[in-house]
Amino acid sequence: MEKLAELAKPGDTVVEIGAHIGYLSVHLGKLVGDDGTVVVFEPGSNNLPYLQENTERFSNIEIVEAACGDRDGPVEFWIEPLSGQNNSLDRNYKNFQVNRENAFSDAVMESVTVEMMQLDTFLAEKGLRPALLKIDVEGAEDLVLRGSARCLADIRPVVVVEVTENSDDVASIFEAHNYAIHDRSHPEWICVPTEKVNALRASGKA
Repeated sequence: MEKLAELAKPGDTVVEIGAHIGYLSVHLGKLVGDDGTVVVFEPGSNNLPYLQENTERFSNIEIVEAACGDRDGPVEFWIEPLSGQNNSLDRNYKNFQVNRENAFSDAVMESVTVEMMQLDTFLAEKGLRPALLKIDVEGAEDLVLRGSARCLADIRPVVVVEVTENSDDVASIFEAHNYAIHDRSHPEWICVPTEKVNALRASGKA
């Protein structure tokens, strides 16, 4: 949260892809202020009621009830009944399997159909130029970034992304767009995932 406060400034447009129940949405809404905008993508029907209630007093937060990925249209989405934190486009998402075991639960994911949008499509329709992207999508990080190619190439926002799958693909996408990737060993405050750590990967302008 401290690092997001260094990135999100009053008046900024921020896109949050994957919001759970809106903890960081509210934080970002406060940071950008009344002159800023926070667009929140959240497809999970189990999370949306909480997200809507938690953000309803913020006129600068817009909720888009859709997944964000590499194509436009309906897509299969997996809802998990433990906490909603591991809803995923991946039926076999490993973090859910781990959390289920830790909870001594036999919960199973439920298949639903949700709408998916490419971020590039959405930004073009709305005429938005975000200063910051925050991505937390439980294994679909590479899909989101592939659907954001024009944004990365032309708008060049700072990107903060939790990487839990396909870290090499994510790094390749950033490198292809001439982004710098910061890690814990540098003083720039951002870390990258390793095989042992589920962490934040972020990119800034090269």
